[in-house]
Amino acid sequence: MSELPRISNEVSFEEFCKDLWKDILKDYIVERYGTRGQSQDGVDVACISKDEIIGIQCKRVETLTKSKIDTEINLAKNFEPKLDKYIIATTLKKDKNLQTHVYNRSIENEHNGLFKIEIIFWDGLIDKIFNESSIDLFKKYFPEQSLDVSEISQMLNYISTQFKEMNYKTVENSLNFIKESINIKTDKNKYELYILEGKYLSLCRKFKKAGEKYIKAYAVSSKDIKSKYYYALGLFYNENIKESKNICNEILKEDSLNQYAYSILVLIDKDTKIPQELIDSPQINYNLGINAQLDKDYKKAYNFFKKSNLNYSIRLLNRANIRLFLFDESEEYPFNIDLKDYNKNLKIEKIFQEIFDKFTDEILSNYFDIFPNLLALNKAHKHFDALERNVNRLLSINSDDENTLFYKSVLLERKGDVDKALDILKKIPKVLDSFIFIVKILMDKKDTNQVIKYAECMYNDIDKNSKNYLFCQDVLINSYIEVERIEDAETIIGTIDDIFRRNLFKSKLYNDKSEKMKYLLRCYENYGNAFIIDKAELAREFSYLNEFEKAITIYESFIDLNRHSPILDDLAYCYLYNEDYGKLISLVHSFIIKEKPHKYLIEYGIEGYLHLNKFREAKELMEIYSEEFNENYSIELAKAKIDFINGNYKEVDDFLDEKHDLKNLSPSQCISLYGLLKNRNSNPIKSFELLYTIKKIHSQDLMVHKVYIQEFNDKNFTFINPVRIKWDDYVLIEYLDKIEWLHICKQDRDKTKFHEFEKIINHKANEEIEINPNFKIKILKIRNKYTHEFHESANTLRMNNSNFLQVIEFKNPSEGVEKIKELALKRSDELITLKRKYHEELCPIFVFSKMAGLDMIDSCIYLRSSGLKSFNQYENSHIPIKEDLLLDITSILTIHWLKIEDMIMKNYSLKVSYAEYFLLKEIQELEKNPNYSKSIVATSDEEFELIETNNSKFIFVSQLIEWIDENCELISLNPKSKIRKTLRSLPKPINENIQLAFEGNLLICDDLDFKKVILHDFKINSCSTLTLIYDMYEKKLINDENFEELLSKLYELNYIEVPITLELIVKFIKKGNYNVLIKLIREVSFNPKKYLHVNWRYIIKNLDLSNVEEYVLFLLIKNTFSELDFNTYINPLDIEIKEFFDNIKFVASKNSEVYHNVNCSFIKKISENNLIYFANEQDALSKGYVKCDKC
Repeated sequence: MSELPRISNEVSFEEFCKDLWKDILKDYIVERYGTRGQSQDGVDVACISKDEIIGIQCKRVETLTKSKIDTEINLAKNFEPKLDKYIIATTLKKDKNLQTHVYNRSIENEHNGLFKIEIIFWDGLIDKIFNESSIDLFKKYFPEQSLDVSEISQMLNYISTQFKEMNYKTVENSLNFIKESINIKTDKNKYELYILEGKYLSLCRKFKKAGEKYIKAYAVSSKDIKSKYYYALGLFYNENIKESKNICNEILKEDSLNQYAYSILVLIDKDTKIPQELIDSPQINYNLGINAQLDKDYKKAYNFFKKSNLNYSIRLLNRANIRLFLFDESEEYPFNIDLKDYNKNLKIEKIFQEIFDKFTDEILSNYFDIFPNLLALNKAHKHFDALERNVNRLLSINSDDENTLFYKSVLLERKGDVDKALDILKKIPKVLDSFIFIVKILMDKKDTNQVIKYAECMYNDIDKNSKNYLFCQDVLINSYIEVERIEDAETIIGTIDDIFRRNLFKSKLYNDKSEKMKYLLRCYENYGNAFIIDKAELAREFSYLNEFEKAITIYESFIDLNRHSPILDDLAYCYLYNEDYGKLISLVHSFIIKEKPHKYLIEYGIEGYLHLNKFREAKELMEIYSEEFNENYSIELAKAKIDFINGNYKEVDDFLDEKHDLKNLSPSQCISLYGLLKNRNSNPIKSFELLYTIKKIHSQDLMVHKVYIQEFNDKNFTFINPVRIKWDDYVLIEYLDKIEWLHICKQDRDKTKFHEFEKIINHKANEEIEINPNFKIKILKIRNKYTHEFHESANTLRMNNSNFLQVIEFKNPSEGVEKIKELALKRSDELITLKRKYHEELCPIFVFSKMAGLDMIDSCIYLRSSGLKSFNQYENSHIPIKEDLLLDITSILTIHWLKIEDMIMKNYSLKVSYAEYFLLKEIQELEKNPNYSKSIVATSDEEFELIETNNSKFIFVSQLIEWIDENCELISLNPKSKIRKTLRSLPKPINENIQLAFEGNLLICDDLDFKKVILHDFKINSCSTLTLIYDMYEKKLINDENFEELLSKLYELNYIEVPITLELIVKFIKKGNYNVLIKLIREVSFNPKKYLHVNWRYIIKNLDLSNVEEYVLFLLIKNTFSELDFNTYINPLDIEIKEFFDNIKFVASKNSEVYHNVNCSFIKKISENNLIYFANEQDALSKGYVKCDKC
């Protein structure tokens, strides 16, 4: 094509560029910028839209240098508003060096966050004239220009190429350009133009006009086979079927296997027999697909389309459209495209979108029956930006199209403009989804009566075989139940033929779980063939009843786990509360990896990691959540707690310094916030002020009152009631024959009560104040605000019969003492009964703890008084000791009571579960602000007083926590634990210890019954602190003396079954340690039958009676055995000892050389501690004693 002449001068060239880009950028404001001589900041033409600003520098020059280009680019940086793109348009021929320079400058600019740069030479501008602008521009600037035959042929070839490449805007512009500006003289060029016009009109579905073009083309053609094909097609489009068939047969005489002739014949007669050689012909298969599509045999059509040439947009579009029909056929119900094959839907959406974007408005105006499918896919895949662009474009072509208006209403509803959305929907009732969407909007507005009214109007008019009918049934039944119109709901349920659906809806009529389950289980037995929407509803019903296993089974039967949908969120919820943490975490991370994270999945994943004590992983998800979604206070609060646990105090303090809207937080969130502030703030009054504010805001929440009382009880808060009234105090006043408490505040005064507070400031209690001559008030009491709220909380809990607070009412101190004694005796009896149960039955300490209402530490201490069941004689030799040990609270206590922390720490690697650690932290917190160690006493006038005890337990627990912090690893749970679900009912520390022990950690536990349970139920071997002592002894990590001392301590601490031998007892005695023997004697007195095996004679023979302490032990043994009824025992050694004492006839004093008969009156003067016994006189004489004269 010969070059168009260049524009003659600079002003004309600027005007030309303005007109050219005005044609190209139809939605932009395109204007020349400034005038010559003014500073234009490098811009001659400005193109402005709401999304983009383009500056154009027009260069009508003979030469252009790199430095001149740089000068213009630098000037453009000053343009206001900032440019997004900068174009240098020039009349020069293409120059490679300048192109490279501009390209490099553009990269540099973009790297610095500035505009892109492009240079367009004269040949590029010519392309834009022919391909993107109007014919008017060509006529205006090149009125004398004409094209020769070869140039026209070249242009027609170019259009044909653009057609194949689906550049339809170029095709449309170029065809218009040729038709309006060029006089085509040769038949060959006319033929080519008519064919191109026919193809374009055919693409626009204007088949009759396309046929006319093909017939015209034939008139000027060479009558070859190709022209005959288009002629036959033209005749077919114009319904001249007979002649069309004749032409096809004529073609086949020349070419018996011509696929194009057969492709028309199959349209004329679908039973046309196709030669075997042409069975895979793309053209024939495409037309066979059209026939099948017209017959609504979509599967057959799809298979034919698969064999056709998909390089043509219309063929690609038809295939994609048929694929959607197949999806639709595969589901009778639901209406929700989210549940279909996601990946294939995405591909289909991409095909639709690419073709939609390539189609010109003229072409698109003929496809309003197909492109609503694109809008549906945009909506289903949540591509709302694309949906809005596509809707706006379609409405600009046809503002009344009902399908497009439906999606306009979707966008309006999403933006919150519900009323406008409803107005549109009510005007398009025939659109399939409009009824469903109207109901959804009304439901979101919680206008159930309007939902019923609308659904009732539609119910009888809807096709009973349609999806809308089933949906209408669902809506009416659920809405009737919601407003308690049960009979109406039952009436519709009675009309349902499908047994599954009938049972599903019947279950909703009952609140009682057993009744609901009766019908739901019937559905569960036969859900396989149910509609997907009904399966989802059944799964939801099970999840509402905490039957998560069944819900999961149903969800997994139809949900595609590879793509996101709202129902997938429901499944994730079930995984979380069914403790299927492995599945949950795997699901959450699969979506983080392959697509944009989803809000609820991330939230559930965070909660799952928190349950597993995997705080690092939880925090990583929290960071992802914060980047992707609006702030969620629960997540931010949880993140702060994790930072506190991990010692990241700066992050905690930054969080606390933020503004917290307490009114919009839940009570539990407020309490957690207070806990963080209290632990980080050195000023307890400042943190308590926050709690005071929380209590005022959440005054209806009992937990807030409980926490307030606990915190108030802290000995650090000693609030003295004021002597004189000041602002923010509470005052009890008497006026107008009534008595009431008032808050002395400057704002928000209750005008219905006395509120002239300025007149009583600085007055004292018991003063009478004259407000005016006719009105006096009396000040009865003054309280500071914190103390007053404590009294209010105590009274609230009492009025609500809370077990948290036991109030003792009395009129005088003596009555109060008696009531307290009565409660104490009752409590003592309860604990004695439970202690007996512990010793006589299989009763782990945590079970005793729960029944007794004591924490684990207090339970162990209490049970020690009668003996802790801790050890098993077999465990020491049967379990190999590993270096990694999992300690529970019982073994931690034993280690600290034995004072072997350093010894254990040095020889073993120690682990503790997070739950055990948090349990100790909880006990520490309670003891820091104890309601156990402080009592609240109420007098008759509703004044509450505190009785304090010491804080020794708080110190002890703090020491345990500090030791764990320094020496133990806190370990998380395995998300794929096989036994987690069987442990749900157990307290969290017990639950976690079993899971961790099951995973291979060696549990060190000093609760014998608990070890028996986990061995029997889970085949978990465990051992005790005693096992560790033996292990260290055998490995020579401790010597004989250490070993014996530890056994002695365990025995003295009252651990049952400590292996103490008589030899060891004698050894202790010789070292001056008599505690073990004394404890043994005491135990004999309580349970003699248990100690029949003890060889007392051996002990007595090894006592040195000349040693005062050992002689006392001898007397202790004697007195113990003298009180026992030996007739009930059969130990011959014990009988010998008793007989030994019974046969004693003579005694003496340690301080005398005289012995006496046992009946001598002088014996009464001898202290029992100084008595020496002899079996006979010879024994006394042989030891140097002489007989008493009186005897």
